Amino acid sequence: MTTENPTSPPSSKSGLLVASGRALRRFPGVLAVAALGTALVIQATFQSGDDPVKWAHWRLLLVAALGISWLYSLSLIAERRWRGAAGPLLAPGLGFATLTLYYLRLRSLNEAAIGEAFLFEYLGLFFALHAFAAYAPYLGKREPRGFWEYNRKIFLRILAAVLFSGTLYVGTLLFFAALSRILEFPVLGYILVVCAASIVGIFNTWFFLAGVPEDFESLERRPPPYPRGLNAFAQFVLLPLTVAIGLVLELWLIQRLATGRTVDAASAVAFFAWGGFGLLTYLLFYPLREDPAPRWLRVFEKGFFLGLLPMLGAVSYAVFRLIQHYGWTPSRYYAALLGLWGLGLCLHFLLRKRPGIRWIPISLSLIALFTVSGPQGPYQVSRRSQEERLAASLKEAGLAPGAPATEALLSLPTATKERLLGQIGYLESHYGCEGLRPYLGPRLETVDEEGKPRCDLRPLRRILTRDPSLPPEGFVEAEAVAINFLADFPSYREIVVRGFDLYFPSAAIHFLEGGRSRADCPQGSQESPLCALLPKEGRQLELYLEGRPLGKIDLEPIYGPLLKTRYETASPAERESSIFRLKPEEMTFDRILPGGKARLRFEQIRLEKRGAQVFPDYVRFSLLFQKGS
Repeated sequence: MTTENPTSPPSSKSGLLVASGRALRRFPGVLAVAALGTALVIQATFQSGDDPVKWAHWRLLLVAALGISWLYSLSLIAERRWRGAAGPLLAPGLGFATLTLYYLRLRSLNEAAIGEAFLFEYLGLFFALHAFAAYAPYLGKREPRGFWEYNRKIFLRILAAVLFSGTLYVGTLLFFAALSRILEFPVLGYILVVCAASIVGIFNTWFFLAGVPEDFESLERRPPPYPRGLNAFAQFVLLPLTVAIGLVLELWLIQRLATGRTVDAASAVAFFAWGGFGLLTYLLFYPLREDPAPRWLRVFEKGFFLGLLPMLGAVSYAVFRLIQHYGWTPSRYYAALLGLWGLGLCLHFLLRKRPGIRWIPISLSLIALFTVSGPQGPYQVSRRSQEERLAASLKEAGLAPGAPATEALLSLPTATKERLLGQIGYLESHYGCEGLRPYLGPRLETVDEEGKPRCDLRPLRRILTRDPSLPPEGFVEAEAVAINFLADFPSYREIVVRGFDLYFPSAAIHFLEGGRSRADCPQGSQESPLCALLPKEGRQLELYLEGRPLGKIDLEPIYGPLLKTRYETASPAERESSIFRLKPEEMTFDRILPGGKARLRFEQIRLEKRGAQVFPDYVRFSLLFQKGS
C-alpha cells in the first residue's frame, strides 16, 4: 500500500496518470454515475423548455446525484471488508441494483405528485448518504485516530478539489472571453454550461477520488504528526472567534430572557450556526485530547458544550411552544430534531470521559433517514397537525365539518375568521385544496370555464374576509364601488339646539380626508375651530376643537345598520346606482365623547367598497355639542 500524501497534487505527468488510473480502478461506479449525470446536464441545456419536471431524464439525474456518495461508500466498505476477486464487483453491483430500485420508485411517481413531500424525501436521502460516507470504511472498526485522520484528509481534499475546479472554471471563462474578443464572435452560453458541468461533474469528482486514503490501517497505527499549520489556524483563529462569538450570543440570550422575550427565528439560526462552527473547531482539536499538555483544550471542550446547552434549551423550548400554539410545520420539525440532537450531543461530550466522535455522522445519517418518509416524516407530521388544528377550530366555532352555512361563517368573531384563514391558507399552499374537502366539503366545489368541477377556495375566503358591516352576499358585487347615503332634507332645515352649548353647521367644520393628518387642522383664528379627521382606510372619525381632541367616533356602528337596513328595502334601481336617500332623523346620531355630548346630523356618508372590505371615504355633517362638567 502506498503512503504518499493524497491531498497534494501529483508532481508530474506520470504521477497524475497513475493517480487517475488508481482512482478509476477503485471507484469505477462513482465515476460512471458522475459521467452520466454530467451528460444528462449537458443534454438538458440543449433541450428546449424551462420546466425541469417536464424534462424526460430528470429522474435519472437525481438518481445519479445520489449514486456518487452511495457508490463511494460501498467501494470503501468493499476495500476493507470484502477481500478477494469478487470484492471489487460487489460494491458497484449492489450500488447499481439499489439505485435501479430507487429509479423505479421515481418512475412510479405521478409528475403532478412531485411536491414538498418528495423534496423532503430526496433531501433526507441525499444528506444521509453524504453523512454515511464519513464513517462507511469504519463500520465495525474501533479506530478513533484513523477515523479522524480519514475525515481530515477527505475534508482537505474537498477544499482542494473546490479550489482546483474553481480556478479551472475561471480560467476557462477568461479563455473564451479573450477568444471572443480576438475573433469577434459571441460565446454561446451552452459552451459555458458544458464546461461548468464537465468540471464539476467529472474533473472535480475524479480529483477528489484520487486523494482518498488507501491504507486505512496505517492511519490508526502510524498516524502522521498533527499538522502545525492546522494547529496554528485552529488555535489562533478558530478558537478565539468561537469564544468571542459564543460570549456575545450568551449575553444576547440573557438579555432576551431578562426582558421576557423568547428565542425567535434569527436567534435560533445564530445559535445553530455558532454550534456548528464551534463543533468544527473542537473536531479539529480532537487528536490533541490524548496529549496531557494542552489543558486549555479540556477547558474549551467543557466551556463550549456547557455554553451551548442553554442556547439549545432555549431554542427547543421556543420551538415546542410554537408547536403547542400553532402546530407542526417542516421548519419547526427540523428545528426540534436539531435542537434535541444538539442537547444529546452536549450531554454525550460532557458526561463521558472518552467520548467518541464517529457518533456525530452516524447519528446525523440515522436522523436524516428517519425523516425521509413514512408517518414520522416532516410532511406527514405537519399535515396531520394542521388538519387537527383546523378541525378543532371548526368545532370550537360551532361549525360541523362539511359545508358550513354562510350565515354561520359571517357571524364568526374576527379573531376566529383570521385563525381559520391562516389555517386554510397554510393547508392549501402546502397540501393543495383537495385535502380540505373533508372539512369544508361542497363549499369548495366550483366549475371552471370548460364546465369541469374543480376545488376553489376563493368563495370561502371572500366570506371569511367580508366586512361585517356589509349586507348578505349579492349586494354590490363590483370589486370597487362607492355607496352613498344622502340626507333628503326638506326646503327648510330646522335645527333644535336646546340642551347644547355649541352648534357647527357643516360649512363651519374643516373636514380632512384622504390620508391627511392632525397637523393639517387649521390653527389660525380666521379658520373654523372644529376639525374632523377621517383617516385613510380607517373607521374612526377624530374630532378636534381649537386643537384639543374632543374624542373619536366609530363610524361602523353608524353606517353598518344603514347598509343592512337599506339593502332589505332598496329598489332594484337603488341597488344598481348604490345611492340611498334617507330621512334626516335616520342620519342623526347621538354620541358621548370624553369632552361632552355630541349630536351628529349627517348630510352625506360615502363608503368605498374594495373587495370584501368597506371603509368610510367621505362624510359631511353638522354638529351640536354639549360640554361635559
